[in-house]
Amino acid sequence: MNKELYNKIKKIFYSVIVFLITVLVLLIGSTFSDVNVEWYVSLNKPYHPPYWIYISAWAVLFVLIAISAIIVLNKQTLEKKKCVLAIPLYLINAVLNALYSVVFFGFKAPTVAFFEITFLIASIMLMTWCNYKISKTAAYLLIPYLLWSIYALVLNGLILFNN
Repeated sequence: MNKELYNKIKKIFYSVIVFLITVLVLLIGSTFSDVNVEWYVSLNKPYHPPYWIYISAWAVLFVLIAISAIIVLNKQTLEKKKCVLAIPLYLINAVLNALYSVVFFGFKAPTVAFFEITFLIASIMLMTWCNYKISKTAAYLLIPYLLWSIYALVLNGLILFNN
């Protein structure tokens, strides 16, 4: 098999894996977000955007995260640009992202979720830093995710304060 064909197959393989992980995280998050909707609605919250904004924002964010991961995986493996943490950070971040919905909505534990989301934000920051070493574009694609997660942290904190 020639090197060019091998590299194309590798790119497709990585893209499929990233897509599957992204869909899995999205499914876990949305499943647990829907489990205790009545409980969440009953919480005393500050301004809360309409539900469709959350759905739209997460859809865009997951696309950006996936594109960023695909860029990093392809550049790191094909061009030998190194950040040994790139792939582990992506996987850790995926677990932390899914875990937030499980903890907050599934277990109705906003206090634990508040601490969990701080780890999620730290993983996004580390992922952005690591991606920057490989591809500035991949790093910049994560900035909306970081900002949205900080918003979620603030909202979570306000929910804790008000309830």
